[in-house]
Amino acid sequence: MVKTILLTPSKRIDVAADHGGFELKMQLTATLIDAGFIIVDFGANKLDKVDDYPDFVAPLARAVARGDINK
Repeated sequence: MVKTILLTPSKRIDVAADHGGFELKMQLTATLIDAGFIIVDFGANKLDKVDDYPDFVAPLARAVARGDINK
């Protein structure tokens, strides 16, 4: 007997961006929230021209490596 398992897509999306992508991240986040997604934002939390992308993507990458993202 073949058992079919239907997987529900995760409604969680994790995001990160430095100053170069900050405005786009904010626009996408608002659109995704309106569509019913849960957003986990790893930063930046404000527009700062001196911030550096690795400061935000490294914690996101560690969460992916641990398997925390699709829970």
